[in-house]
Amino acid sequence: MNTIIIGNNQNFFLTLKKLYNEFEASKPNKVDVSCPFCESNSFNNTFSFESSDYRECEECSSLYISPRITKDELQKYFECLIPFS
Repeated sequence: MNTIIIGNNQNFFLTLKKLYNEFEASKPNKVDVSCPFCESNSFNNTFSFESSDYRECEECSSLYISPRITKDELQKYFECLIPFS
């Protein structure tokens, strides 16, 4: 994966979109998770967007993403960002 340097410019969101697409193309490991707020496993699939499924918890009505990338995959994602001021 290429390292992308992000600065203060008008292409910020385009850069993030490109990075996201590149990351998703690598087929990152994902795991099913319960509700992060009440830990319930009861949910309704609400919608999908950008390769992510959004679920609504039947117990507390929270909206969350599952499956989601693992902590190791998240670390790989953020290693590609080198912020500077």
